[in-house]
Amino acid sequence: MANSAQSRIERLERALAGPLPGAEAHRRLAPLTEEGRLRLIPHGEPGDVRAAVLVLLTWGPDGWELLLTERAASLRSHTGQLACPGGRLEPGESPIRAALREAWEETGLEPARVRVLGTLSPVRSPNSKGDVLPVVGVVASKPDLRLQESEVAHAFWIRLADLGEPRTELWELNGMRLQVPHWPVHQVPLWGLTAAIVAELVGVTGDG
Repeated sequence: MANSAQSRIERLERALAGPLPGAEAHRRLAPLTEEGRLRLIPHGEPGDVRAAVLVLLTWGPDGWELLLTERAASLRSHTGQLACPGGRLEPGESPIRAALREAWEETGLEPARVRVLGTLSPVRSPNSKGDVLPVVGVVASKPDLRLQESEVAHAFWIRLADLGEPRTELWELNGMRLQVPHWPVHQVPLWGLTAAIVAELVGVTGDG
């Protein structure tokens, strides 16, 4: 890696080891009911971690780039939504190991290519039975991906510097009218739990 990339990686690693924005960042992207109640549980403190996701970054010509996936229509939950690769922890498995395993299963990303820098704050959606822990990793260059079509419909990279301010619109979701902050990064908007994770990532990297 070039010296500039290595410097940014080391800076991010130090930032992840320090105080994190946590619940404050999560709340910024939390959908709200018309009565103003949060539909995402801002966390920020270690709790009952049941799942982990890999927040995979690479340093490109225009700054940090993040890998996102579009969940396949055949999945039982969060169908068609944007996500970071990840899933439930297996018995005795650490969150880091789970995040790397799930990313390998979903995208064919070799775990050995990923340098794990640390973790963001845990977060939980209203329907979750436990916390999701985002594991931040970096690759030297964008890998060739082999998508598991039963789980991933599409995968693509976004530049954090391109995100800007999220939009907020009134959506009808599961019979509820919600004010939903989101980023229009794809034909499917980036919102909900994954957007909360990205909001904290942006706060830590200083991009966006």
